[in-house]
Amino acid sequence: MRRTIGCVVAACLLLAGCGQSGGGTISPGGAAAGSPSGTGGSNYGSQGGPIVPAPVADGRVPLSSGAATLGPENTLIQFVGTHVGDRPDPRTCNFQKFSGTAQLDTDGKTLKSVSVEIETNSLATFHPDLTTHLNSPDFFDTKEYPTAKFQITSISAPNDDGEVTITGDFTLLKATKEISFPAVVSVNDDGLSLKAEFNIDRTEFGMDRLQERVVNTVALTVVIGQETGPIQTSGPGPGSATRGGGPGRGGGRGPGGGRGPGGGFDPAAFFTQRDADSDGKLTGDEIPELMRQDLAAIDTDGDGAISQAEFEARMRSFRPPGGGRGPGGNPPPDNDKSAADKRPTNDE
Repeated sequence: MRRTIGCVVAACLLLAGCGQSGGGTISPGGAAAGSPSGTGGSNYGSQGGPIVPAPVADGRVPLSSGAATLGPENTLIQFVGTHVGDRPDPRTCNFQKFSGTAQLDTDGKTLKSVSVEIETNSLATFHPDLTTHLNSPDFFDTKEYPTAKFQITSISAPNDDGEVTITGDFTLLKATKEISFPAVVSVNDDGLSLKAEFNIDRTEFGMDRLQERVVNTVALTVVIGQETGPIQTSGPGPGSATRGGGPGRGGGRGPGGGRGPGGGFDPAAFFTQRDADSDGKLTGDEIPELMRQDLAAIDTDGDGAISQAEFEARMRSFRPPGGGRGPGGNPPPDNDKSAADKRPTNDE
């Protein structure tokens, strides 16, 4: 069951190391494989502190008439993704809302079936911008696909180590695929426990964007018998200083620390510069970090991307009557610097 939830998370997120293609068997292991060389990293900052795997399931979910009700109060679904390159910047995430049922066989000692449904937009991360990005079409696309589902179809007999192989149908984004993964299951008079650690390839479910930046393999941990807790936040959130003393550089400039409209800033040129794939929309890392914090307000058509019209409308909203000060409250410059010098910088 836990494994089930883990699958969902894994596919979602994002992110970890060595991808397995084709088949439905998921490789075990609590950590993502190593990533290829390169710069890597992200602009969300450091999560802070080591990533600690979920503890072995030492708790149990009580049974009633041979069944257990699963939810965040007694089950953990955790996933870890990484970036390509020399700075993998691992990200630990989990889902805060899901529901499911685990059913025992007639003997009352053997797990028979598990079904789980996850609210994908309940994913939690350490950074609000990262949460917004994972909800976007680059990854979970939660507006279009608000749920993910898993249904067990078979469970093998335990091996000498007490480990079983769980097989089931997993639905994420547009795809429903049969997957298999190892798990340790225990049933006694106190209830049910389960622990599963494995990797999943996000691209097998159509989550195939940003492969040049985010590793395809996601490391999952699922534990039945442990409560889902909040992700410890670290790094800048909305209104926090990304550099200096406020949003943008120095606490007084507009998006990305650039100069506001009226001082030579060209929204159309800046949009073109950010639109790396020239598709007429800003998505993922093309969106300046400070704009991601308010994506819902900027993205008026709700497609998870920023069109040029939406971008320019946002820039106009910062322009005071008469073209006085820019978005961050700075007066427009009166020198003749180049347009490139007057645009928000691209490292936001």
